[in-house]
Amino acid sequence: MCSHGPANTKEDIIPQWARDRLKSFPFPNNQFPSELISICRDCNAGLGKQFENHAGPLLGPMLDGKTVVLSPSDQALIGAWIIKTNCLLHLRSDRISSSDRKTLRTVLLGMIENGRPPIASFVRIGRIDPFDQAGTPAGDLHTAGPLPNAFLHAVFSLSHIAAEAVMGDPRIVGPFIMGLNDHPRLHRIWPAQIASVAWPPPESITRSDVEHLRSGWQLLQWPPPAGMTPPTPTVRSFIPLE
Repeated sequence: MCSHGPANTKEDIIPQWARDRLKSFPFPNNQFPSELISICRDCNAGLGKQFENHAGPLLGPMLDGKTVVLSPSDQALIGAWIIKTNCLLHLRSDRISSSDRKTLRTVLLGMIENGRPPIASFVRIGRIDPFDQAGTPAGDLHTAGPLPNAFLHAVFSLSHIAAEAVMGDPRIVGPFIMGLNDHPRLHRIWPAQIASVAWPPPESITRSDVEHLRSGWQLLQWPPPAGMTPPTPTVRSFIPLE
């Protein structure tokens, strides 16, 4: 990842503490598919020290559907883990350009150094019932209008957590973040809120919400126009964790 040392270790992007909580899902051989990436030993150790070792105790109970209180530092850590995980998923893709690959490496190395996501990024999370395929999408998850053309946008669900993560040019994404508010179905956790927040949010997000958000970001329009098919995924959309 840093291009200084040999990529002599394989990192499973989805850690064991998350895999242990996904065994009840219908994956082949009852195993969540491996998402391996080759990185150097120092980068692997840096990712573990900054994110994995601390995120597990926070996210584990949330993946189990339990109630927790997230301090501002907890929110920042979870937001960083989500951004980091999506950067790694995109980095291992063979569909990205060399310049995009370089940008992702720069972002990840900066996160290893300071333990925080880029300033021009945001993460919102909601509680989802992983076995409920029904539900009506909320039309007010964003203000109606164009969505910013971000470098990376990801919408996914993992067990009882659904997440929306966006990262891009501060001149484009920054003003959008300034106007981003909480929603009864989605807590903004990065940039972290000044006060602690109770998990889960007052309302559960639905599977339809997840698909609606994903389409909106792929089409860069909220709400997504009815009947329009999102474009073929690139680095600017999500490699699904489903």
